[in-house]
Amino acid sequence: MTTGKKSLYILIFICSGFLVAGLFGAKLFSNEIGILVILIPVAIGFIFAVRLKCSKCGFRLSNKFPVGGLTLLYFSNEKCPNCGEKLKN
Repeated sequence: MTTGKKSLYILIFICSGFLVAGLFGAKLFSNEIGILVILIPVAIGFIFAVRLKCSKCGFRLSNKFPVGGLTLLYFSNEKCPNCGEKLKN
């Protein structure tokens, strides 16, 4: 699986987890626990985004790109700073 598709799946996970938790978590629990339920999928998504590597050379992309930007990598035309491979493929 290419790096661009992995970043797209991470973005979908964050958005869908945020929406589902926002719809059900805040109504079922008190405010503090509801906020925690909302933030769990976002935290898990960013943990996966930090671990994104180039599919060709294995370079960890969080060394050169901000983690928030890695979730939107599918929509950019960035190249790997190590080998020059397009990350969107």
